[in-house]
Amino acid sequence: MLSPDSLYPSSITECRDQPVVPARPGPGLPRSDEDKANYDRELHASWQDCHDTVDETRRRKADYAEQYRRSTESPIRRFFRFGN
Repeated sequence: MLSPDSLYPSSITECRDQPVVPARPGPGLPRSDEDKANYDRELHASWQDCHDTVDETRRRKADYAEQYRRSTESPIRRFFRFGN
């Protein structure tokens, strides 16, 4: 049986980085609407990736870690387990 860390490496249980804020075209000049829209879209995609994918992976890893712990414990502990 694989360990939880080898089945679910930390690289898939961490959020990807937020996008870089687009540079201004010049000092004091506003960013274009297209640049702002692209940034908002990338920021939302980053949040959605973290929320959906990473949270689900963390939950599955925790569930699998419990299953792994129970399957690798000694037979005596398994036999005399009370209430768990």
